[in-house]
Amino acid sequence: MTKDDYMKLSKERIAELLAERDAIPLVSLHTWQNPCANPNYPCSNPYHDCINCPRVYSGGHYTTTTDINFKKGK
Repeated sequence: MTKDDYMKLSKERIAELLAERDAIPLVSLHTWQNPCANPNYPCSNPYHDCINCPRVYSGGHYTTTTDINFKKGK
């Protein structure tokens, strides 16, 4: 309905339409949530370098070396 259609209605009819509209339950849309925001959710990025990642400065573990023969775990 357009504004002009509503203007032609009585207050009582408009109130009925509003009551009908308000009686319809709102459907909650599922919104995507960043799984990294939940500390209980496992990180799926092995490099932990996602943009705006809240876990980047959480005291993670990393190793740097200049040894070209370095193997992780040794």
